[in-house]
Amino acid sequence: MREFSEQNFASQWIPVSDLQVVWQEAQRARDERHVAQIVNDFDPDFFGTVTIAHLPDGSYHVVDGQHRVEAVRKIFGDKERVPCVVVRAATKKRAAEIWAAINGNRSKPSPVGRFLVDVTAGKAAETEISKTVNSLGYRISTSPSVGNIRAVSALVAVHRQHGIDVVRGSLALIQQTWGMDITATEASIIRGMAALLAEHATDINQQRFAKTLAKKYTPLRLIGSAKAAREMFGGNTAEAVKRLLIEAYNSGLASGRLERKAA
Repeated sequence: MREFSEQNFASQWIPVSDLQVVWQEAQRARDERHVAQIVNDFDPDFFGTVTIAHLPDGSYHVVDGQHRVEAVRKIFGDKERVPCVVVRAATKKRAAEIWAAINGNRSKPSPVGRFLVDVTAGKAAETEISKTVNSLGYRISTSPSVGNIRAVSALVAVHRQHGIDVVRGSLALIQQTWGMDITATEASIIRGMAALLAEHATDINQQRFAKTLAKKYTPLRLIGSAKAAREMFGGNTAEAVKRLLIEAYNSGLASGRLERKAA
């Protein structure tokens, strides 16, 4: 193994006009939509460093960071310099190995971890969801404890599609039905309850709904029945949850029944 030293891994500021992807097959193809997103959201604090190889002919191959380089080119022009870390990759095989290691060995944050960081960063949707969750006595956590919610992707999806009122209403009705049972806030139940409320919030007698549903299903039984219904009727588990919720509510009703709308 080569010595891990400043001399062997020099950092330099290099004009983007000198940087190019010499071996495109040594990394993923450039995505112009990704470049456009970086341009639109450009923040120097997020730039990091570009990994490049100084080739025997004097040129520079961009090993990793081509989208950031192209974004800087579009914003500031060819003469703008960017911070680079120079590695020794004289062949496309070595360049591909380095790119694969950089992009394959990075562990992705968990959805809960990413959500909590986004709250700290002040992102609007995540912050609003977090405040709502906390106001109802829940916590966002991966810990399997009473009152904890880990299905943050479901909460964000519901917020994006239906808004914070449906997020709040769904969690409140789940809580009214099953208390703080941790299995009641699984993703499919949150999504299914939200889909129901988005269509029928003003049509439902929530007290009757909670009483009827709690009598017919535990959260785990509801999920199990939804998975079985999904196999029979197709769609996803959340859609099946919504179908079962409507059926449970309608049971025994002569009037005021909910109509299941086509997907």
